[in-house]
Amino acid sequence: MYQLFQGAAQSAPPEAQRIIRQGLLAFENIMLMQIRVGILFPLFVGIALMARKTDSGLHKRMMFLATALALPAAFNRIDWLPQTYPESPLIWLSVLVPSAILIHGLWGTAWWHATAPRLVGL
Repeated sequence: MYQLFQGAAQSAPPEAQRIIRQGLLAFENIMLMQIRVGILFPLFVGIALMARKTDSGLHKRMMFLATALALPAAFNRIDWLPQTYPESPLIWLSVLVPSAILIHGLWGTAWWHATAPRLVGL
């Protein structure tokens, strides 16, 4: 599709070329994410396959992570899910980084170990 749009951008009238070039920018951004998945998926699967007989825990985690890499392509096609893609694929960074810092800070603390049982009604 990228090559089709590239050809259309070169042969379209000048007023349409601007619109088509905007579409090309979106395709290029999507291509960047696809390259990431294309590199990391086989890497994670390879690590998982090498570890399957010696470290079953690593094998399972890497298989899960390899699969998770490709999930955004499916989620982005579900129209009723709220999203900011393609305008801001990094919007979750503002949610994930602070929550990861919080969890890391609470991990293993006496306060957390005292609070956890109360959260489940014990």
